[in-house]
Amino acid sequence: MRSLETSVFIDAVAEKTASLRELLLEFRRESLRNTSQHFIRGVQAVVDAVEAFHENRMRHADQNFTNQPSFQDEQKRFYSKLSLQLLAQVHEKYLPLLYSGRQQNEYLVLPSIRRAISLFQADVELSLVPSCEFNYMYDGGMENFVEKTVEILEQYLDAKNKGAVRAVVDSEQKHPRWITFVHFPVVERNSALNLVILAHEIGHLIDQIRQLYKQLTFELEKESYNKSFEEVCGSPMRAKAGGAKTDQLTFEDVFTRAALEPQFRAQCIAVATNWIREVIADLLAIHAVGPSYFFAFSELLAHGAQENRPSESHPAPCFRLNMLLDELSFMGYFSAPGARAEGAEDKSKEQRSDQSRVAALLLASRARVVSELPTTSYKGIMDVSQKTIEKYLDQIRSLVRPSISPYSYTADKYQREVPLVIDALAQGIAPIEAFVNGKFQPNSIPAILNGGWEIYKSDIRSFYARFRDNVPMQERLSNFNQLLFKAIEASEVVRLCRKLENRACEQRCGVDTKCLARSTELWRPHHLTPLGSGETSGRRIRRRLVGHQIHNKSKIPNN
Repeated sequence: MRSLETSVFIDAVAEKTASLRELLLEFRRESLRNTSQHFIRGVQAVVDAVEAFHENRMRHADQNFTNQPSFQDEQKRFYSKLSLQLLAQVHEKYLPLLYSGRQQNEYLVLPSIRRAISLFQADVELSLVPSCEFNYMYDGGMENFVEKTVEILEQYLDAKNKGAVRAVVDSEQKHPRWITFVHFPVVERNSALNLVILAHEIGHLIDQIRQLYKQLTFELEKESYNKSFEEVCGSPMRAKAGGAKTDQLTFEDVFTRAALEPQFRAQCIAVATNWIREVIADLLAIHAVGPSYFFAFSELLAHGAQENRPSESHPAPCFRLNMLLDELSFMGYFSAPGARAEGAEDKSKEQRSDQSRVAALLLASRARVVSELPTTSYKGIMDVSQKTIEKYLDQIRSLVRPSISPYSYTADKYQREVPLVIDALAQGIAPIEAFVNGKFQPNSIPAILNGGWEIYKSDIRSFYARFRDNVPMQERLSNFNQLLFKAIEASEVVRLCRKLENRACEQRCGVDTKCLARSTELWRPHHLTPLGSGETSGRRIRRRLVGHQIHNKSKIPNN
């Protein structure tokens, strides 16, 4: 705006910088358990860099263009407006993430997620952001976002002042390479069962970090491509309203085949690439958390009232379900002794192992998926993408499996770990630890999630029976989810204590006998009937210790 004085723009930079600093200080004070702290510091560094850049350019204009007042004014106006645009991006792009991030309950599962990510990449900060949209979404991540902002600003500096902005940022604390956010439906924030879908979004992050999708070189499936392209060329153009009736023109008549082909090919490649990345994330998720991801994904489709239709961003749900079942078969879940499909000769729940019970659930799901699979409709670009995915699916699997195999939750692990989790949950106890080989071990996160899903899918009524009759069903389910959340959170605390190599845990956590007594009943929802005396005193003491640690969060050392 030429009608505004240059001083207005200069003052606006100072005012906006001060306002952003005040907001960031507020976010830092209110953030839960130091979540998003690296991101907050990174945004602060960006604000500092913009301020240093603006001050440098104002001094440069004052020192070098005194005899050219018109040009001096133009320079100040230009660099002030550039600084304001960058500060506006901070306000519009970064602050909403911080504002949403402080409204949620992420600390219950975030330590486990960060530990899983650290297996693939150390310098990553991930935050969970609740969303009012019923959708889980990985935002793509910001790689070295502070450094990239500095590079943009440094481009505008003359040779004499090069490095002035970088010097301001370099004095700050080192920032992680990756700052990323995963969005989830706020309505599911209290469901440990449904939040298993986060494994898929973490799969997208791992795919991006490891560049798995770039390792696949693919060509569009030729037969479906040629067929779909011919259909596009022969598609009739819409006649103009009120126009004279002439011979029907096709797209090829108007645009020519040579002009249509590059655009159609680019659209097909874009959709196929989207689908490949979704398949990679699905495969990583199913290996990371086993059948629990299949059940959570099925639940997500139901909660979202999804139809079995592909989109430009995702393959058809039925295809994905079938692919997940195939991968579970590869992981050994369909070879369980005693596994049976619905309608086959029954065995009592007591006679079946937990692995055969989950295999029976999966076989029943496969029967439904296989019956629906042929009904999926693919047309045009979707048909080309589907045929391409089918052609390269084995190659995609061969890319993903080696990267995740050390952490794959196979059927053997399920059989060793999940029954112990189920035993605890059935008694209304949070399955924090299990007594294995003569000592207590923290339960793995996949074991806790899979134990929860197996009970929910096959025997949740028995758990509900432990409540008084006047307790609503949804409240009983809420208690079940809270047991899972507490087990996930507390198992991380136990794991952290083990990581300290048995050093004085009492001193580090500030344990006192009064706090131990106060936390005796921490893990049992108040509506549950009293437990029996089957729990060992050692296990009870450990539950109490964990209870103290959870209540004294600020005294738990960071990972």
